[in-house]
Amino acid sequence: MEYNKGVWRTVRGRKIYIREGQSLQEAMVESWKFSPGRHSTLWLEKQEYAHVISELNTYFTSFKDKKIATKEIGNYLYIFENYGFDDYNIFDKILIDFANDNEDVSVYSQKGEW
Repeated sequence: MEYNKGVWRTVRGRKIYIREGQSLQEAMVESWKFSPGRHSTLWLEKQEYAHVISELNTYFTSFKDKKIATKEIGNYLYIFENYGFDDYNIFDKILIDFANDNEDVSVYSQKGEW
């Protein structure tokens, strides 16, 4: 994979470069739009919070070495700071709109703080 191949996309008002073969989530985290420790916690309903934490704990090994990670759960992409197993700061929840049949994916933030 060559690093000069890819596309620029605007996600919530910010330009993000997505290399060929890279996922949107990886590109968002790699873009340094997210810095550990500076994000306020996103409030979730009790039932949703329990479900998200359960999912994160189940798949912890896939992001255990990352300080900032993402996880798709249902139609949402959750972005969080990882402090270890069962210790997360969820700071954004993005609705992923799969309604389009093309490669463009619309995302809508719960917080809209970029």
